[in-house]
Amino acid sequence: MKKLGILIALALCITIGGIFTIWAYAQGYILEITESINITVSFLCLVVFTAFAALIAVLIGMLVRLYIRLIRSGGEDELIRAEFKVERKKFRVSDIVNSVIMGIIVIALFSSSIFSLYVYLVEEHAADDVPSIMVVNGSAMAENNAENTYLTEKGLNDQIKNFDLITTKQLPTESALALYDVVVYEKDGSLHPLRIVEINEPDSDNASRSFVLRGDAVGGEDSVTATYGELRGIYRGTRVPFVGSIILFLQSPSGYLCIFLVLFAIIITPFLKKKIYDEKKKRWNLLLEEPKDKKQKSAPEPSIIDELEIFNIKPGSKRDIIMFRDKLRASSARLQSQYVSIVKPLLTVRDIRESYSAQYQTFKQGKTPVARLKVKNGMLYVYLGLDPDASLCHGINVTDVSAISTFADFPVLIKVTDENIDTVQELILVVIEQKHLDTNEE
Repeated sequence: MKKLGILIALALCITIGGIFTIWAYAQGYILEITESINITVSFLCLVVFTAFAALIAVLIGMLVRLYIRLIRSGGEDELIRAEFKVERKKFRVSDIVNSVIMGIIVIALFSSSIFSLYVYLVEEHAADDVPSIMVVNGSAMAENNAENTYLTEKGLNDQIKNFDLITTKQLPTESALALYDVVVYEKDGSLHPLRIVEINEPDSDNASRSFVLRGDAVGGEDSVTATYGELRGIYRGTRVPFVGSIILFLQSPSGYLCIFLVLFAIIITPFLKKKIYDEKKKRWNLLLEEPKDKKQKSAPEPSIIDELEIFNIKPGSKRDIIMFRDKLRASSARLQSQYVSIVKPLLTVRDIRESYSAQYQTFKQGKTPVARLKVKNGMLYVYLGLDPDASLCHGINVTDVSAISTFADFPVLIKVTDENIDTVQELILVVIEQKHLDTNEE
C-alpha cells in the first residue's frame, strides 16, 4: 500500500508540475511567444497531460491487479500475518496521520478553488462598497523607472509586481482623486493598476477632468489618458506577492484538469485500499483455516515443492511469484496431489518442454502440443490435444473448447476430480501414443 500511495503522489506531482510549466510557457511567463503559439501549446498541454493522466491511471490499475495476484498466490502471507495480528488496535497512528493529511489536502484544494472563483467574479467590480480582489497580470508597476523622478522625490514605494494579489477599494469621487494615486484602469476588458501622474482640469475643450496614467516601470512615452468613467477602483497598498500566479493557473483549463486529477486521486484511493484490504482479509481467513498442528506431524505428506524437485523443476523466484507454479504452491494438498498424478506421465515424454504464464502450464515436445494445465478457484483443469468427437471421450465429462483459438491445440477440457483422476491419466497416455512421442521408459 505504501508503494501504491507513493506512485499516486508521484504521478500527481509530475502531472501537475508539468501542466503548470507548459501553461506558464503558453501564457508567456517563461518565454515571450505569439498568441497563436500560446493557444497551440495550451491545447497540447491538455492533450498530452490528459493522455499522461490516463496512462498513470492504467499503470495504477495494473499495479493493483498484480498486487492482488501476489496476495492470492501467497507471496504476501508473512506481511498479512504481521498486519492482521496487530489489527485488533482500533485506531492506528498511521491511519490518523493519513486522514489528517488527506483532510488538509481536501481543505486546501477546496479553499483555493473557491477563492479563485471568487477573485474571478469580483475583480471586475472594484467599485463596489466591499473591497475587491484582483490579480496583477503585468509588470508596468513592478519597479521604479529612473525617468520617473517623482517616485523618489515623493517617496512612492508602493510598487506592484507581476502576479501580486491586491485589494482595491471603491473609487472615490472624481474631485477626490489626487495626484500619484494608484487606480485601476480598464482597457479592452482588462484591468491594469496605474499611477496618476497628471490631472487635467476641465477647460473649454474638456468638460470634465482627465487623468494621465503611467506605470512606475515605464517611461513618459507610455502614458495613457483616461476619464473618470474608465477607472474601476483605487489601490491603497494591500497586496500578497506571487499568489496571483496560482489563482490564474486555477482559473485556466489546465488548472481545472489538475483539480480533477487531485479529486480523482482522493476519491479512488479509498476504493483501491478497500479492494486490497478485502483481498488480504480473504487470504487471512484462508491462513486461519490451516491446521494448527500441521508443523507437528511426525511424517508430513510430501509437498508439491518436494515433487517438483524430484522432477528437477526449479521453484518460482520472487520475479515470477505470480506465475502458475506459485499459485499451485498456495493451493490445497488435495489439488497438489492431483497435479503430481497428472504431471508424472507427462514428464516421461522425452525432451518434454514446459512453458509458464500467470494462468497456464503448457507441455510440448518440440512443436507438438501435449497438454495444458490450469489452476482456478481451487480446482485443476487439464486441456488435452485430443479430438473431442473421438470415441475415447464418450462417456466422460469433457468440454469441447476447439472453437476458441487459444485452445486450438488443446480442444478437450477436463475438470479434474478424485473420481476421474485415473481416467485423465489414461487419456494423457493415449495422447502420447497417438502423437508417437518417445518416452524415457522406452
